[in-house]
Amino acid sequence: MSLTFIKSSIAIILMMALTGCFKVELEAPDSVEQNAIFTMLATPKNNKGAVSYQWLLNDEIISADATHHTMLPALGEYTLTVVASDEKGNEDSQSKTISVISQPSLNPNFSFAINVSNKEGFAITEAPVTINGITVVTDQYGLAQFDDISQTSLMLVSASKEGYLTQAYQYTFDSPQKSATATLTLQHINPVSHTVAGNEAIDVTESELHTKLIVDANSFVDASGSIVTGEIDITITPIDIRAVDAAFLGGAQALTGSGEAVTLISTGMADYQFSQDGAPLSLAEGAMAKIEMDMVITTGDDGRVFVEGDTIEMWWFDSEKGLWIEDGVGTVELSETSETGLKLVATVHHFTTWNWDYYKKDDRSSILFKCTKDGQSLDNNESCEITASSQSFSRQMAVGSEGVTAINTPPNVAYTVTANTTDNGALWFGKTTFTSVTGSNTVIVDMASTPTKTGYIQCRVINEEVTNVSPCDASISTGSIGDQQVDTGDDINFRAPFDYVEGDVLEISSTIGGGLNRNVLIDTATVNGILDLEIMFDISFDGIEDNLYTFECVDEFGTAMDCNIIWYDRFENVIFDGKLSELSDPNSPWPDGKIYIESPEDGFGEAWLPVGGYYFSSESASVNTVTKVIKFVLISIPV
Repeated sequence: MSLTFIKSSIAIILMMALTGCFKVELEAPDSVEQNAIFTMLATPKNNKGAVSYQWLLNDEIISADATHHTMLPALGEYTLTVVASDEKGNEDSQSKTISVISQPSLNPNFSFAINVSNKEGFAITEAPVTINGITVVTDQYGLAQFDDISQTSLMLVSASKEGYLTQAYQYTFDSPQKSATATLTLQHINPVSHTVAGNEAIDVTESELHTKLIVDANSFVDASGSIVTGEIDITITPIDIRAVDAAFLGGAQALTGSGEAVTLISTGMADYQFSQDGAPLSLAEGAMAKIEMDMVITTGDDGRVFVEGDTIEMWWFDSEKGLWIEDGVGTVELSETSETGLKLVATVHHFTTWNWDYYKKDDRSSILFKCTKDGQSLDNNESCEITASSQSFSRQMAVGSEGVTAINTPPNVAYTVTANTTDNGALWFGKTTFTSVTGSNTVIVDMASTPTKTGYIQCRVINEEVTNVSPCDASISTGSIGDQQVDTGDDINFRAPFDYVEGDVLEISSTIGGGLNRNVLIDTATVNGILDLEIMFDISFDGIEDNLYTFECVDEFGTAMDCNIIWYDRFENVIFDGKLSELSDPNSPWPDGKIYIESPEDGFGEAWLPVGGYYFSSESASVNTVTKVIKFVLISIPV
């Protein structure tokens, strides 16, 4: 063996000893407070070239960046793992346990009332509402009442309902309060469904906003990570941002890639879901998809003008956090179909609700919202509900005596701000407008004691020549007082009172047995004397038997089920919302359980039924125009 070879070998050994093997170091806190944003950092050592990363939280992939910011809404212990590899194929991983602990309690006996409604202000019933791990289902008036819960500085509130996007909001509190009221507004969705071959390339375009999806073949995997074969179901829901308003998910609150909490300005939004036999699917690791949709605006809330070639940050909504998460960049391109001549384009690596949004990086605003009563500050344990609305979104806040500050908001945005509260049964209401400027803004809404008047509501069913007063539920949105819910069945005459402020336009949604719904608008400025409303439900079908249909629900084996059903006409008006058995209820207005549906083939609906440890559901139905039966086949999903 030559001396030269020995010297070279020694040099190589020494170099290896000095340089070491490839390693990755993980930095993250040992414990974090519930709902608090924290940072995780991966640092490579002795890498050969660029390094790729994969972060896992309890074995679920959450990021591919060296630095990631997140929050954890549930108490307990989590295993955080980072896997890193360099260009030479060297790989290392590190793990640690993170404990999520409770936030300090401001008031252990806090009362939090959550009203859940649609964009029109009508109550949404049987909607699960969750606050910091505690769940209450909304009653017939859309109310979820949380009593004797712990008030913390940040409380995450979420609400869900079949046929709506899951809404989640972060409410912040600076001081103890005895109670608070907030409203969650849910976005109704009308998804377009497709059935395609899972192992083939997908290229579909929806007529609404020309929403497009392109995915390569063999891109979908099931829960086990296996490539999917056979048919899969796709649902695409384009969302017109001009009509989102108060239903904007999370109140447009977002977490940037650098870990900042900011307020977004949206330019386009769409939801995507994939499943096979009712089980959700996801994109395979490394697979990508292209999404497109018409751009319906060319000017943002703050005055930014968009042109071809502009880039816009991409965000997906994390309902477990109540935040939009920054993830990639989209572009503005020319379009021959869009009314603006522009479209939004992006490439994404997973599917959820996606948003082309931007935020102000430099000239930002902060806005302190406060309420006063006749110019006097609220007491320490008092609160009001504030709604701040711009052109494209609305944000609700439960505000105590110290106020609530919205940080990192865009300047040059015009807002309408309302505030209301009740004190010993008396209504206090205030309204103001302002335009945000760069830097600090303070908005004080002074509430005045507002006299209310009492109105009455009664429902009547017309069936051929017979008219009968019928018990009904009603949701009344007044604009000043907020949503009120009444049940006329509590009165011997089926007549129920409600309060309103003279001059308000009332939006009233009433429902009688069997799920028949009527929506009406009443301008109280035109009312002389007592407001005594009679809501008419005309079920005399003029003998048109061809338009009388029945519903049917069965499981996969053909067994009949008493399911929950909601059915819409082509204009998204609710035709029926209730249990199948309610059609034969004595208070049902429908003759022989048959429902008048003019064009069922143009309508749509869903059916569902929780039973034990399973959730049965179906998002589509078959319509038989010969037998006059609308049939749902419910697929069971373990929960």
